Amino acid sequence: MLIVKAGACRAALLVLFCLVYFQASAQAAMGATAQVLSGAQGAVASDRSVDLEITPEGVLALKASGTPYLLVDADADSLHAPTSGPVRIIYYARTPAFRSAQLLALRDRNAAPMAVEPSQRLTGTPLEWERLKLPMGQPFDQNDPIPLTPRQLSQAMRDEVDLQIIDLRPSSGEQQGIVEFANSLRVLPDQLSAESKKLSQQRWTVVVDGAGGMSRNAAGELKRQGFRLATYLAGGYSAWVAAKDRDLGPSIPPLCAKP
Repeated sequence: MLIVKAGACRAALLVLFCLVYFQASAQAAMGATAQVLSGAQGAVASDRSVDLEITPEGVLALKASGTPYLLVDADADSLHAPTSGPVRIIYYARTPAFRSAQLLALRDRNAAPMAVEPSQRLTGTPLEWERLKLPMGQPFDQNDPIPLTPRQLSQAMRDEVDLQIIDLRPSSGEQQGIVEFANSLRVLPDQLSAESKKLSQQRWTVVVDGAGGMSRNAAGELKRQGFRLATYLAGGYSAWVAAKDRDLGPSIPPLCAKP
């Protein structure tokens, strides 16, 4: 009888030990799962907290940290760029109109899964990118000045890009010029060389005339003088007046950092 009772006690103790062991294991597993989920949520929150914009210095920091990234020309290579994956896509614009790069970054963020590296828009100008030796697809040392469409110029003006506009039109169009291009420098073509000394070679420069032919030549002359950010309004003021897509497109809140 004592032997039976002792055996029953040992069996009961064994059952109790198993219950305690499995309960502790389950709690530990639940705790580990909670930590994994918490870590995953933190990673997602960290990914989504990445700013829409990145500075040139921020790209260098990515490179130093070993984070894979790809610089993509928003106006040339955007259709061939991946919109998902472990590589961070950073769009840039070769003109003062950065809206195209910003919209592509927003498109990727809306389309990509939460775990994917969020796309960004590169701030600054080609001069800054070259100074820091960022790995762009093509060099910016072009002989010809950059043409701007009326839409691009209107977007740059609306987004408060730091522009210096040179208006070469004669005084007969002065009133229209002041309305459309406030704070522009109005000079005659033969005065441009002397007046250009008042301008900064570090800022985007836009040359405007009546039909576009004179402004292209003037912008080319500025580029030879060292104004590497020289541009001109393609088609001149006539194209500006005729354009149907000026100042249109999705409304985007103003950005903190301007090119």
